[in-house]
Amino acid sequence: MEVDVHTGFSEVLLARKARDAKELVSLYGALMAHGTEIDAKGVAAMIQQVDAAAISNTMRVLEMSGRLSRANARVVEFQRTHPITELWGTGQRASSDSMSLDTSPHLFYARVDPRRRTHAVGIYTHVLDQHGIVYNQPIVLNERQAGVAIEGAVRHSDTREDGGLLALAVDTHGYTNVGMAVSKLLGFDLSGC
Repeated sequence: MEVDVHTGFSEVLLARKARDAKELVSLYGALMAHGTEIDAKGVAAMIQQVDAAAISNTMRVLEMSGRLSRANARVVEFQRTHPITELWGTGQRASSDSMSLDTSPHLFYARVDPRRRTHAVGIYTHVLDQHGIVYNQPIVLNERQAGVAIEGAVRHSDTREDGGLLALAVDTHGYTNVGMAVSKLLGFDLSGC
């Protein structure tokens, strides 16, 4: 809640200031429900004085395009104002990778994860050397990831006044010779680990 006061995180998510503390708690509950396998009813059971309908309604608000990424950008910028982040890095280097999340087989991006034999979708995430998550995107599993790695670096760098990323570390799925050439033309290094 203190970070919210400094960043206006909830204001970005709701597109206005919260009406009262109950609405704010519903928002945090909706974030918890979206980020876990717990549904609105399960989250409401953990939080006193907030019902499942309020959390469910707020979950729909969070699904509106761009809100979560704009709110996240405010938190990353707030994090970068702390002097300790300078010990971690400059904020101009990042790493990226994909993780597999179980999902419904009815989603367009859903494929069978070969390791777990369940339907899943990939989430490709970019993390700064200062530990802030600056970009993520759903992807199809078992596809080359150089394109989405470059896209995330470009989208992050477009919002920066400091020039953005100078280097992006990826694993073997995010590395191709063509990807290295394209990233060099765009002004940053794509390095495979």
